[in-house]
Amino acid sequence: MDESKGLIDELCQLCRLQAAPQVIESAQIHFDHTVSGYRWSA
Repeated sequence: MDESKGLIDELCQLCRLQAAPQVIESAQIHFDHTVSGYRWSA
């Protein structure tokens, strides 16, 4: 039982590591759009 839980934890960590760059990238894009939109409306 403990072994399988450790395996799942490892998989979760791998998923997080792989997802992080995509999340950061999409957040960056969203931020860029927000800033440029703010500039245009200002």
